[in-house]
Amino acid sequence: MNIVKKIFIKFSFFLFVGFSFPLHCKGEEQGEKTYKQEQGFSKELYEEYKGRFDRISSESQIVANGFRKIEDQIFLVNMQNLGEVTFIPALDRRFNRLALFLSNEDGDIVYKTEQLETNSRNRGELYQPNNGIAAVSFQDMNGDGLTDIVLITSCMSKDPSYKRETYKVGDVLFQNERGFYRDWRLSDKINRFSMNKSIEFIVSFVKDGYSTEFLYTATTLKELKENGFQIEKDQCYWRQFEKMGKLKVVPGTMSLARHSVFMLYLINEQGYIVWSFQPMGEYDHLYALKGVTCRD
Repeated sequence: MNIVKKIFIKFSFFLFVGFSFPLHCKGEEQGEKTYKQEQGFSKELYEEYKGRFDRISSESQIVANGFRKIEDQIFLVNMQNLGEVTFIPALDRRFNRLALFLSNEDGDIVYKTEQLETNSRNRGELYQPNNGIAAVSFQDMNGDGLTDIVLITSCMSKDPSYKRETYKVGDVLFQNERGFYRDWRLSDKINRFSMNKSIEFIVSFVKDGYSTEFLYTATTLKELKENGFQIEKDQCYWRQFEKMGKLKVVPGTMSLARHSVFMLYLINEQGYIVWSFQPMGEYDHLYALKGVTCRD
């Protein structure tokens, strides 16, 4: 009979949010029938959606073309190349896609986009699991003197075959002379390596160059240490894991934007990582580690 040890972790998370705006807006609930009918992609559906989006040339046309403004995330912002504009996020009522509109003092749309990371959660589908905006910030992210948009959305899968858990998606829109552009490589790393939990995380990565990537890509304990991983020595010990052999349980943290990111590793006798675990979920700061126990 195979005996497999399980690892039990006791810890406390402290939710520490930096410069951001609170989550209030939720997408409208849609039934499973509607989701199943529209979860695919067809030329006709896309043309219908794109036609409505393209017709919007003034703020008054947003609602008329099937979008719902996220009212408490509307802000007046100075965008150097566009002047003083109103930032208006809106959700498409049918496909739940997020669109961003910038309007001038006359209500004319001077820039709009729906090419966002949050609109590619369901690959190859029009319908997206957008649930609202978790945080937004306006600041210069690349040192060119222009105000950029840092965006974190909240998503929830509508597919009944998946757990209906809310998760965050981070994105950055860089301002240029034509409007804004996205670097998909940055957006990919922000979300793949869990740097989407707060505005401070994204700023620390994009603007200051700090990253959690090594926590997920390192192959040895030495590599972790060289990149600043701080081991919780009081909770570090060797254990026999049956078929996996003798392994060292190595919990620890790295600092990012004044937050402590927690990870747990199993290391073999040669110093190689054989397993890793990031149990923080949507929390962005480890307040205290109370214990790590291995048992059957």
